Amino acid sequence: MRIKLIEDLPMASSAELYQLSWAIEKLLADPRRVVQARRELHMGQQVKFMNWGDGKWLTARIVSMKRPGDGARGGQPHTPEPVLRRHHDDAIGR
Repeated sequence: MRIKLIEDLPMASSAELYQLSWAIEKLLADPRRVVQARRELHMGQQVKFMNWGDGKWLTARIVSMKRPGDGARGGQPHTPEPVLRRHHDDAIGR
């Protein structure tokens, strides 16, 4: 991403930020992107992800892969969804 664009974000209007947010949401929801990202994940892999509640980056390890339809949050067909573990008793994605 271009640094100039990031630096200009604080000066954008609310309408421009809403449009940008909408465009990013659409790109992230593209099933092809989801499938591609999930195929690159594997058991035991350490990953970083953003906590949308506070905007902080967290580190976790993939401890299992759910099959679509076994409780996955809107999982894509035929693409396992990772279950992450941050601490010994804190599983994310169950």
